[in-house]
Amino acid sequence: MPKEIKGLIVSRLVVLISIILVPVAIFLIFNLVDFKLWFSDDPALNFWILNILCPLVFSVSWLFFLILFANRFAATIEAMDRTVGVVPLRLRFFFGLNALFILFIFVFPIITPIISILSFASMAWRLTTSRKESWDDSKVSFGTKLLMILFSLLPIFCTIVILPQYILLSIFLWENIWIPLLPIIFIISVCLCTALAIGSLFFLIANKGVSEYEQILKEEDEEARILEVSNLLTFAYLQNKDWDKSLNLLSELKEKYPDNPVYLLNIASVYKNGMKDLAKTIDVLRELIERFPSNERLVKGAQLEIESLQKSLSKN
Repeated sequence: MPKEIKGLIVSRLVVLISIILVPVAIFLIFNLVDFKLWFSDDPALNFWILNILCPLVFSVSWLFFLILFANRFAATIEAMDRTVGVVPLRLRFFFGLNALFILFIFVFPIITPIISILSFASMAWRLTTSRKESWDDSKVSFGTKLLMILFSLLPIFCTIVILPQYILLSIFLWENIWIPLLPIIFIISVCLCTALAIGSLFFLIANKGVSEYEQILKEEDEEARILEVSNLLTFAYLQNKDWDKSLNLLSELKEKYPDNPVYLLNIASVYKNGMKDLAKTIDVLRELIERFPSNERLVKGAQLEIESLQKSLSKN
């Protein structure tokens, strides 16, 4: 179930905030960075193209793209939240900030021209046809294709105009922001890890020998907490090549939570990647298919893996 804050679905709220902030960020970039046209020194032309036209075109493109795929973006955010739900909040916060920094500083400027061209072409396509999903070229009229090309000319022009400046912007961000901040980020990382280690020690003493990972089992969403602990212990066992302990732990969890296929998948992974026992791996995957026959994607993936393993066995 999607997370809510005072009746507002968090994933939808994030998409709404993105729809508002992305155009603002684009206009800030184009008005704060000293871009220059590579083919003209005219101040008026520079102003209207670099400070008005380009950010306007790119902003409209992102607005169209985000609104068009709002539901998919929200579903992706919810899926990511479920996937990383077993990771401690402090780690999600720290690595999330790093990911956002990389996304908005490096990825965002690079993909914006591509998004702009695709968005304007999509606008033209939607204006001339009522179809929303099919992109079958055989059913698209010449007029639609021509209009798509004409609509794409404006973002292509803006891309050509700004592309040399984007290269300079990437160099600027790399040399003046990322490299100078790298030692600071490293120091913060070391301090954070040290603080977490010391904090965990005090937490252990304050709770009279009860570790943090034993405490969290008493909180809500017990299975997710147990999965976090089991993953930690399993990784420790695998690091020490203690296959039996990892298999015993995963087998107990498999029986305790029979509706969760992740434990069988982890057992299969231990047999395949750790113990190199392909026959046992196949047996576990067959058990997975028997337990979850209604999960089509899971069954199909397991069947493909079994076929691959059987070919490997026959070669040996």
